[in-house]
Formats: sequence, structure tokens, C-alpha cells
Amino acid sequence: MLTYETVQSVRELVSDAAKVYKDLDYIRYIENDEIKSITFEEFNRRMIAIAAWTQEKSEELGHPVRIALLAKNSALYLQMLVGIMCGGGVAIPIDAQMQTESLCGCLNKAETDILIYNREIQLDEGYITQKVSFISDIYYLEDGEGHTCSNILDEYEGREPSNLVKSEECALILFTSGTTGEEKGVMLSNGNLVDSVFNTDHPKHMTNVNVLPFNHAFGINADILLNICIGSTVCINGDASKIGENLQLFEPTMVNMVPMIAHALYTKLEMLSKKTGKSLKECKSQVYGRNMIKIVTGGAPLSAELVDKYHEIGIFFCQGYGMTECAPTIASPDTTRRDKATTAGKVVKRCETRV
Repeated sequence: MLTYETVQSVRELVSDAAKVYKDLDYIRYIENDEIKSITFEEFNRRMIAIAAWTQEKSEELGHPVRIALLAKNSALYLQMLVGIMCGGGVAIPIDAQMQTESLCGCLNKAETDILIYNREIQLDEGYITQKVSFISDIYYLEDGEGHTCSNILDEYEGREPSNLVKSEECALILFTSGTTGEEKGVMLSNGNLVDSVFNTDHPKHMTNVNVLPFNHAFGINADILLNICIGSTVCINGDASKIGENLQLFEPTMVNMVPMIAHALYTKLEMLSKKTGKSLKECKSQVYGRNMIKIVTGGAPLSAELVDKYHEIGIFFCQGYGMTECAPTIASPDTTRRDKATTAGKVVKRCETRV
């Protein structure tokens, strides 16, 4: 069963989804110019291995291990992020473009035990470990010298965690943008994250190109955990500059993004239409792929004009509303009401609001 009543943790969400969706693709990604995939069953096996490593680290430290991740989106990043939570650890995804001093501040606030990052970010490890005394180890997402995440998957394959991950245990720390001061860490429990994927109804078996960063609540909820829940496929768009190319390559049925990107894509469509002399609908597949039917946005308000333009080319365009502290969903789009597309949507289940 895959229901709100039966799923208590991220680990149970992953394991139950593997039983329901089995050999369907959960992740698709590009490697050496080829599209590769990971099924729900294979994803669960990998999560079990990472969870076993996470539990071991927690036992060594005497407390749930806190692991920061600093990287651009990738299939391995997604696996480490979810696997850490499956093992009862606390995942701390951080903006890969954050300045060093702010980064050290966040790592200290979260009392980070282990740092995982892309080598290409070129961190000054000596400076960071000097400033952040909690850090006991550093791992790399890429292969090479030192501790690597692929080694974790190889070494712990076939091993299983023995600990019980409870609903109330912290699974994730997300740092807000700091628009009113320094970045603030928001602690979210397993129960918070599970509730946010069961608090509204969604169509199953969609294909979604990931555009949102994995250090953002919207990206974690809508692109990672929700797709696990509804048996959908997430296609990793690791390079933001290649979103147009990847929409063509993966041909998704939907995508979650911010309004600014949606506006840029529509401008590209208008320019293509003008250049070729074809109608917007005739050019649509050259920008969004052949299967796009829905775009959901968040983070900024939608303009009614842009909503109408998208609806005219046959793409349902809508927005939701949330905040990091709510994990993050507060209101979800009503896909049956095109006339309400510019609103924040309906308040989700189990969420109380007050005006």
C-alpha cells in the first residue's frame, strides 16, 4: 500500500513505491551522451545501501549523522540526498553557488558532520574544516581520489539498515534565502515530507524534467518525493543552460519551474514562430517537446496574460503556493479550473489557514 496512513517515513515511501511501480523508470539522466535510467526497484536497492552507510556513520558519531550536499543536480546527488534520509540521517542540501563565508555559517548552524560536494566547485577544504569544526569527513560525488559516493554504493550493496526511522525524526535541513538577514535553517521531519506528497491528488505516471535545484523545498517536494509517490519519472536537467535541449531530448509531459523560465521559453517559441512563419502551435514541439501538457510554477506570481498564452497553445499553466517551513505545500493548483490558474490554488489536506 502507498497511502498517507501506511507511510511514516521517507524510507517507507521509497520501499513501498518500489513494490507498486517495480520496473517503471524513476530516474532518467544523460551519461556520455546517452539516456540512462534507474527503475523504482533499483532505486530502492540503492537507497537501502546508502541507508546502511548512513546508519553506520550515525552509530560511529553517537547521533543521527548530519550530511551537507553541495552540488549541481545529478542522478547521484538525488540518490545520496534521499538515501541519507532513508538511513535516519539528516540531509542538508545547500546552494552550490553560495559564498564561502555564508557556506561556513550554514554548515556550523547545522552542526554538519560530513560534507559531500562536486570537485568542480573547488572548495578550500582546509579553510572550511578550520571554520567548521564539526566536519569529520568529506566525500566527492565524482570518482577519483578520496572518499566517493559511488564507492558507498559498491561497498554497501546488499547490506540493509537495522534502525527504525520514525515519523517525528528530522530528515532534512533547508536554508532559506536570507532575504531578511542571515540564512536560517528549517528542520523538516520525515512526517512533514511524507504529508506534503499525500496532501493533494495528482495524476500518476507523468514524465517530468527537473529544472528546480535540489536545495530548494519546491524541487525536493515536486521533483523528487512526489514523483516517487505517484510513480512518475524525473529526468535530470543537470545544466540549467541546457533546459531547452533537454525538453527536446526527454519530451516530458510536465515540468515544475519558476515563472521567469516559463516566460523565457514562451519568448523562444514566439521568436521561432516569427522566424519560420509557422503558427505557435506548429512550433510548440520544437520548444517543449511533443508531449508537454502541464507546467506548474511557484516562487513568484503568474501573470494572467502568460497563463492565457500557454492555454492557447494547449499547455495547462498554473501555480501553487508554499513555504519551506510547511515542507512546502500550502495550496495546490486546481487543474479542473482553468479560470483559477492565476490563483494560488486550493488549500491542501491537513493544512489549516487563517486570513
